[in-house]
Amino acid sequence: MLEEESEADVFELLAKPVRRTLAELGFTEPTLPQTMAIPTLLSGKNVLLIAPTGSGKTEAVLLPIFSNRKNPKAYK
Repeated sequence: MLEEESEADVFELLAKPVRRTLAELGFTEPTLPQTMAIPTLLSGKNVLLIAPTGSGKTEAVLLPIFSNRKNPKAYK
Protein backbone atom coordinates (compact mmCIF):
# COMPACT_ATOMS: atom_id res chain seq x y z
CA MET A 1 0.00 0.00 0.00
CA LEU A 2 2.82 2.41 0.79
CA GLU A 3 4.29 1.69 -2.66
CA GLU A 4 0.99 2.60 -4.33
CA GLU A 5 0.84 5.89 -2.43
CA SER A 6 4.40 6.80 -3.39
CA GLU A 7 3.66 6.13 -7.06
CA ALA A 8 0.82 8.63 -7.02
CA ASP A 9 2.98 11.17 -5.22
CA VAL A 10 5.77 11.18 -7.82
CA PHE A 11 3.92 13.54 -10.16
CA GLU A 12 3.16 15.75 -7.14
CA LEU A 13 6.89 16.43 -6.84
CA LEU A 14 6.83 18.23 -10.20
CA ALA A 15 6.08 21.92 -10.71
CA LYS A 16 2.39 22.78 -10.93
CA PRO A 17 2.45 23.76 -14.64
CA VAL A 18 4.03 20.39 -15.48
CA ARG A 19 1.44 18.53 -13.39
CA ARG A 20 -1.36 20.49 -15.07
CA THR A 21 -0.04 19.62 -18.53
CA LEU A 22 0.27 15.95 -17.61
CA ALA A 23 -3.35 15.95 -16.43
CA GLU A 24 -4.52 17.70 -19.61
CA LEU A 25 -2.75 15.05 -21.68
CA GLY A 26 -4.36 12.25 -19.65
CA PHE A 27 -1.28 11.08 -17.76
CA THR A 28 -2.57 10.26 -14.30
CA GLU A 29 -0.26 7.49 -13.13
CA PRO A 30 3.51 7.32 -13.55
CA THR A 31 5.15 4.24 -14.98
CA LEU A 32 7.59 2.22 -12.89
CA PRO A 33 10.68 3.87 -14.47
CA GLN A 34 9.15 7.30 -13.79
CA THR A 35 8.34 6.38 -10.20
CA MET A 36 11.89 5.22 -9.61
CA ALA A 37 13.74 7.99 -11.48
CA ILE A 38 11.88 11.26 -10.96
CA PRO A 39 12.61 11.77 -7.24
CA THR A 40 16.31 11.02 -7.73
CA LEU A 41 16.59 13.32 -10.74
CA LEU A 42 14.77 16.12 -8.93
CA SER A 43 17.31 15.85 -6.13
CA GLY A 44 20.05 16.59 -8.67
CA LYS A 45 21.55 13.13 -8.82
CA ASN A 46 22.34 11.14 -11.95
CA VAL A 47 20.36 8.07 -12.96
CA LEU A 48 21.14 5.23 -15.34
CA LEU A 49 17.69 4.36 -16.63
CA ILE A 50 17.31 1.05 -18.45
CA ALA A 51 13.81 -0.15 -19.26
CA PRO A 52 11.83 -1.55 -22.21
CA THR A 53 10.74 0.61 -25.14
CA GLY A 54 7.52 2.45 -24.38
CA SER A 55 7.94 2.37 -20.61
CA GLY A 56 8.24 6.14 -20.11
CA LYS A 57 12.02 6.56 -19.89
CA THR A 58 12.10 9.76 -21.91
CA GLU A 59 9.38 11.37 -19.80
CA ALA A 60 11.09 10.15 -16.63
CA VAL A 61 14.13 12.22 -17.58
CA LEU A 62 12.44 15.21 -19.23
CA LEU A 63 9.69 15.89 -16.69
CA PRO A 64 12.16 16.83 -13.92
CA ILE A 65 14.03 19.05 -16.39
CA PHE A 66 10.81 20.82 -17.39
CA SER A 67 9.82 21.08 -13.75
CA ASN A 68 13.14 22.63 -12.81
CA ARG A 69 12.87 25.16 -15.66
CA LYS A 70 9.45 26.23 -14.36
CA ASN A 71 10.53 26.43 -10.72
CA PRO A 72 14.35 26.57 -10.57
CA LYS A 73 14.68 27.74 -6.95
CA ALA A 74 12.66 24.78 -5.62
CA TYR A 75 15.41 22.32 -6.45
CA LYS A 76 18.58 24.22 -5.51
